[in-house]
Amino acid sequence: MISNTPYIEIPTWDNGNWVEDTIFQTRDDFKIFVQSCFSIPGKYNFDETSLLFNKQATVFNTQGYYCAAPVRSKDFIEYWDFEKLKCRKGVIFKNKGKFWHIPRDYYMFLNFLRINDKEKKKFDFPGIRDAQYHMALYELLAELNYKHCAILKKRQIASSYFHCAKMIKLSVFSLR
Repeated sequence: MISNTPYIEIPTWDNGNWVEDTIFQTRDDFKIFVQSCFSIPGKYNFDETSLLFNKQATVFNTQGYYCAAPVRSKDFIEYWDFEKLKCRKGVIFKNKGKFWHIPRDYYMFLNFLRINDKEKKKFDFPGIRDAQYHMALYELLAELNYKHCAILKKRQIASSYFHCAKMIKLSVFSLR
């Protein structure tokens, strides 16, 4: 029996609004899309939309908390359910004909894991770096191709924190 269940549905932000999820019927469809997002560091053409990649971290830094709704309220639960979804599936951002897929681990890293930032000399959320974005897409492509990958990384750009974020995400944003 053939299932009509899609392979994955990705939350999608399009030109200022959250719209219906982008649906990929097969793993190959998703792999082709991720491959279309993949470039080389310095060629990802981030624009003002990239400020949304870590919007939840910005909210936390501004307010001191993520969600103003009372704990266990409907709005609180909806907020965290949506954030957990983005941490499990990733996010697609579209703006003016450009698009970026933020892989699930990179989204969690940018928004929910503060690091010892040696450049800022303080404990803070990581900034958006095209080298890390590239690494996150590369690792996702390896996974989608049933491959393993090795990364030769630049020092002091929080790559180790990024990989630790994967383990932390599994324990904090599990499928309970």
